[in-house]
Amino acid sequence: MKTPIFISILFIYMAVIAGCSNRLVDDRNSPMSTIEIFNQLSVASITPSESALDVDTSTPIEIVFTEDIDTSTITDSTFVVADSTLTPIPGTYSFPDDKTVIFTPCALMNLATYDVLITTDVKDKHGNTLHSDIQWNFTTKSAGTVPD
Repeated sequence: MKTPIFISILFIYMAVIAGCSNRLVDDRNSPMSTIEIFNQLSVASITPSESALDVDTSTPIEIVFTEDIDTSTITDSTFVVADSTLTPIPGTYSFPDDKTVIFTPCALMNLATYDVLITTDVKDKHGNTLHSDIQWNFTTKSAGTVPD
């Protein structure tokens, strides 16, 4: 008679353990199912490149981030293109995909150096910011230069 009681207790124990395990794995409301890991926002690539020379005046400025961007944080004060007198250059922003921002300037002058600044106020879709401001410059070609 002791064997059926032992089997019954073992069966109940296994059912409780299995029930707990399933709840942790399958319960969509459990904290275990909502944990996500977010990466630090950083820059994957820039165009034109740092200190580029002979850049065509019609070249758009492109930055590709490592994470999907919150496009509402891309503004004239968070993505700035300025000439050598620090005068901001007007232009338009476009977003060909979730990680890319393209700034198309209204007009760039020939043989001029431009600074690009991306501030830490730019955020990804999870609210993460850049670790520090991103800044680089490039110089446009002279009027008589033929593109490569």
